[in-house]
Amino acid sequence: MGQRQQILTVAAAQLGYREGENNDTKYGAWYGMNHQPWCMMFVSWCAAQAGIDEETVPREAYCPSAVEWFRSRGLWAQRGVNPQAGDIVFFDENGNGTADHTGLVAENFGDGYLAVIEGNREDNVARYRYPLDYRGILGYGCPAYQGDEQEMIKIKNLDTGVVLECEGFYQSGHNYIQLRDVEKLAPVVIDWDEQERIATLRANFRGGND
Repeated sequence: MGQRQQILTVAAAQLGYREGENNDTKYGAWYGMNHQPWCMMFVSWCAAQAGIDEETVPREAYCPSAVEWFRSRGLWAQRGVNPQAGDIVFFDENGNGTADHTGLVAENFGDGYLAVIEGNREDNVARYRYPLDYRGILGYGCPAYQGDEQEMIKIKNLDTGVVLECEGFYQSGHNYIQLRDVEKLAPVVIDWDEQERIATLRANFRGGND
């Protein structure tokens, strides 16, 4: 499991955690700044628990400082890009051009929306959904995680039982492969399921006219 998935696994395990009186949290206590706003401390804590060093995800408590850290290293993307799960989203909800909140991108749905795990949103750790063009998003820190490199993904032909392999990567509990790589191994047909309103894909299908 690469670092991108590791930090999300740690963050997901914290869902439902609620702060105590006056911003009392284990994240603030760990950082050494308890009883303070803790959204960035939550992200830093998740990275530390996942064994990710501070050269990959900075140990920060102040969102603007974290934004500057990513920008200075060329690891920053403005709102409007398609982030990956594990990227760090920074919000500017006051509209003054400065980050005032943060969280971890948990999933990019590919339909113009993303899910974010946030600490200190409504005093707890929770998962929220946003459109990619949400005006409160300032941009994204894009850590250079280890383990993002390609690996061989196994694909089983359910008709013949034959197992094929092509390059892909594991992210957010799913294996991803390029369609063009599948087409090198087997015929591919993409259809539209009108009832379910989803796309369907068949690879190495039995003959016949489609």
